[in-house]
Amino acid sequence: MDNDTPRATYVLQKIQLLYAIERECELLNLDFNAIKLMRQQKAVPILQELETWLKENKSQVLPKSAIGKAIDYTLNLWERQKRYVNDGRYKIDNNLIESHMRPIALARKNFLFAGCHEAAQHGAILFSLFGCCLKNNVNPYHWLVYVLNRLPDCKKSELDDLLPHIWKPVTNNLPVFESSLS
Repeated sequence: MDNDTPRATYVLQKIQLLYAIERECELLNLDFNAIKLMRQQKAVPILQELETWLKENKSQVLPKSAIGKAIDYTLNLWERQKRYVNDGRYKIDNNLIESHMRPIALARKNFLFAGCHEAAQHGAILFSLFGCCLKNNVNPYHWLVYVLNRLPDCKKSELDDLLPHIWKPVTNNLPVFESSLS
């Protein structure tokens, strides 16, 4: 944006309109078919206008400039980027999966410095179990305390009952852990 604020602002405003359509679909709690219909009616014209603008402006900017590179990158991926309008199940972006992958990538990087291979393996196991807790709205602390208390007397045939996706708190007054990933 530093070298061509008007062009960058134009594109960002169009993208904001596309996201506004997504928010409207969410607020209206539309099913997948209705989302597709809404996108076909409202998003497709915006995408067509944006595509025309990108093609017209590509020849008006320096190819090596930041805006030139951005326009070229966008046009190279354009067919894939606009596919989300063809199916209400598709998301406009991949932010949700990126959010879910970030902790995994960070943990993988941190496991490189675990001290030894065995410690890294133990850390990966715990990370997986805590991730399972998050996915199943189980408080990892309560689950771990429960498991550590049950484990010494647990029979091999009962081990599966200790897994986070099967385990349920003994009392109902335990707070449920809320994931920031949900």
